[in-house]
Amino acid sequence: MIFGGFDTTRNQLGLAMQTFLSHPDQWRLLAQRPELGAKAVEEVMRVNPTTRWVTREVIEDFEYEGVLLKAGTTVHLYAESAGTDPRVFTPGFDITAERKPHFGFGGGVHYCLGHFVARADMSEALPLLARRMRNPHELPGATWLPDSGNTGPNTLPIGFTPGA
Repeated sequence: MIFGGFDTTRNQLGLAMQTFLSHPDQWRLLAQRPELGAKAVEEVMRVNPTTRWVTREVIEDFEYEGVLLKAGTTVHLYAESAGTDPRVFTPGFDITAERKPHFGFGGGVHYCLGHFVARADMSEALPLLARRMRNPHELPGATWLPDSGNTGPNTLPIGFTPGA
């Protein structure tokens, strides 16, 4: 269980940093209000999930919203698009907002078994980093995994002012 979610949690923390670098006001808020750690995790996973899409195969014919899906058809759920659909979510990035659930951990029988561990790890790590890394900014040299089903930074150099 611990090693099963290691790569995805590490990748998601890197994507969280990338997201917060674009939203410094939210980073400062997280440093001031560490109790928002859990909401920060959910908001980051909604707008910038490490698992970009999930692929499934239709096992029996069915119709969804007027579209006939035949058995054997490959279907993709795009978690990033689903999490930012303006018909469902108010646009923007706000760690205080009340939002509907995202699909960053999958769904149904395929829901991530390690989601509790990942959420707990990131809910503690992000506020701690926000308190210790003031005014973060990206430095040259970032390298990224392919923008595929599971993405994130290989390296993400960040400069910052040391904090508490």
